[in-house]
Amino acid sequence: MHKSRMKPSCTDHRPRWPLASLATVTTFAMVLAGCGAPTTQPPGSCIDTADHGCISVAEFESRRDQIAQQHLADPEYRAQPALARIKAHQAHASLEVVSGSGTEPGAGVTIGIIDTGVDLSHPELAAADIEEFLLQGVPDETRHDPRGYSHGTAVTSVIAAQPNNEWFVGLAWGADFKVFAAPIGGPYPGGYDPSTFDWAAAYRTVLASGVAIVNASYYAVGTFVENYTAAQLRAVLPQLKVVAQQGVTDPAIFVWSAGNDHGAPCSPLSAENCLADPGDPATDRYDATSPNILGGAVALLPELQGHNVVVAALAEDGSIADYSNRCGVAADWCIAAPGSGIVGAYFGPQGTGIARGLGGTSYATPLVTGGLALMNQLFRNQLSQRELVTRLFLTADKSGDYADTATYGQGALDLGAAVSPVGSPRVRTGSLADPGQSIQTTRLRLGSALGDGFSRAAAGLELAAFDDLGAPFWFELPALTELAGTPSSLERLHQLMAPPVTASLLDLAGATTTIRTSGLELSFTGLSQRPTPGLGSSQPGMGAMLSWQPRPFGVRQGQLLTAARIGWLGEEGTLLGSKAAGGFGQLSAATLIGGFELGLETSGWSLTAAAELGWTVPEYGGGIITDLSGLTSSTFSLHATRRLTGTDQLTFSLSQPPRLEQGLATLSLPVGRTKGGRVLYRAVLAELTPSGRQLDLAASWRREKLLGGTFRAEAALSSDPGHLESEPIFSLAAGWQVVF
Repeated sequence: MHKSRMKPSCTDHRPRWPLASLATVTTFAMVLAGCGAPTTQPPGSCIDTADHGCISVAEFESRRDQIAQQHLADPEYRAQPALARIKAHQAHASLEVVSGSGTEPGAGVTIGIIDTGVDLSHPELAAADIEEFLLQGVPDETRHDPRGYSHGTAVTSVIAAQPNNEWFVGLAWGADFKVFAAPIGGPYPGGYDPSTFDWAAAYRTVLASGVAIVNASYYAVGTFVENYTAAQLRAVLPQLKVVAQQGVTDPAIFVWSAGNDHGAPCSPLSAENCLADPGDPATDRYDATSPNILGGAVALLPELQGHNVVVAALAEDGSIADYSNRCGVAADWCIAAPGSGIVGAYFGPQGTGIARGLGGTSYATPLVTGGLALMNQLFRNQLSQRELVTRLFLTADKSGDYADTATYGQGALDLGAAVSPVGSPRVRTGSLADPGQSIQTTRLRLGSALGDGFSRAAAGLELAAFDDLGAPFWFELPALTELAGTPSSLERLHQLMAPPVTASLLDLAGATTTIRTSGLELSFTGLSQRPTPGLGSSQPGMGAMLSWQPRPFGVRQGQLLTAARIGWLGEEGTLLGSKAAGGFGQLSAATLIGGFELGLETSGWSLTAAAELGWTVPEYGGGIITDLSGLTSSTFSLHATRRLTGTDQLTFSLSQPPRLEQGLATLSLPVGRTKGGRVLYRAVLAELTPSGRQLDLAASWRREKLLGGTFRAEAALSSDPGHLESEPIFSLAAGWQVVF
């Protein structure tokens, strides 16, 4: 898995200049040689992918669209025009970007198909994972239905046709299929004749097989649900009691065809929905304003609602097909999908091949069934079946004519929208009902002292954020963090021009003002108010350092200067310079600082050594960070300075910028959810100590009174820059400064 780590780069951790002094200083300087700025992605929403690491939302969409276009250009894909119409290419592409190019659509989902049976040897289906069962009482010849081809083979192929460079490809060809041969399409209207076939037993057999979704591409001809009461439906269709699956926590989804009655001849005129045809007075035709009673029963029977879907068919131009029953009274549980111009596998007396231009709600139905399988796969089987149905409906295309609910119900199937976030995914630290924090604002900007400690601890970990419908989307945790990085070239050059200073943990804060008097030195620090990209400005804070320096005393060939330091740094909104936002919560800290400084003047050299330790008490809350131990940090510096002439000065230095020496964080990461809607959390203990220790070895030359200003040049070697274990980096810099 891709690890989001900052590449090593040149660093200089000397204090920034106070902003007030910059108003009176003009600096002309340049970096002569050295390494560039770090090349890490700023913190932001980042989607974990199998082949490309953790990528931004924009890059995800770009890669998805590229793969989607490749699908559309594939001859097998183009051979089934319905795939493009339901935006299956976008759903397939999203799945491939997230899970890898070898991902089989529908893998891990078991689909049940109740139909006439299937030709397992058909070239399009031979490599598919299909089991066929003859339901009790069904003769083998049922597989060859009277229409001269196998209806079950055609319906199954819409989902299961394999990518084998034969003719076309199915929507969810990687799923497991169980086809149950039933007596439909023969002498029985819509397959229902309780006197000769026990449909209740058939449905029990299907459900006992463990299928997640059941495709039912058959209907009761000439029956319209709007003409029945709930009591009548329960009496006429007792098998629906089995379909209701009452008492089952996560019932299988049944996907039904709405029927092909609209405009079909009917007789007598007094029959339900049978109207005279104005264009042909000798013929009466059905006005199918609602689905048939098998699929449409969901409108009247509450026990079916939530896991039963009825499907109307669209013509090739996207309008409702002239033969399709409308959604009508079942609009709340109905969706439209392409049902005309469908390509399907052919199996019958005339041989084996494909049939083009198939039409009927029978072929719209498997597109919805396969779409639900793709959704289930993409969301890692964490949504309940009812949630999948709800998402299917809410993400359907409701624009233009599709807003006509009486005709199109919830709208036209749109799988591209169904697998995309609805609203901004949010990091939940409680239940799905909690408002949470948007993934767009969830950031952790690490201060320089922490180096890559947190990022290393977070390597390989995912964080789940949930969209407005409760669907999980996964993001790589390290990509939501940003390492401190290195100062810009301008900042580095300002630092070069500053006089040498001793190390201090107050460097974490910002500008410092110092008062000296009679052996005492008091430094005050105000936290920087500079904006931090994506995180806003630092919050107010302050620090102070008291240094006591006794009178110097003589040593051999020089004078020894000593000083003791004690200080305090209070941070509001940051922790050792690190700032959290969004799902990471808020951070603050108070740090006690203790240290010493030694100075020796001998043989023309001025030698200084300084070191500090810090003990930090953190404050945290409101996010995935649930515990922070006390933190220990350190810094030190060594300087040797010699004045060569009245205007030239040479300095050698070795220093370590502030570094965290010890610290632990406990995280409670949302990693997914149960089908019941409970957020799943993973406890993670993160060691915050960085992998490396930055040591800066530098030699600098200073010449005063050069063209009215001061010239400085420096050669520096940094090991483990940014406290990241990496190769050392060498740099050269020079600058000239004049004070007006």
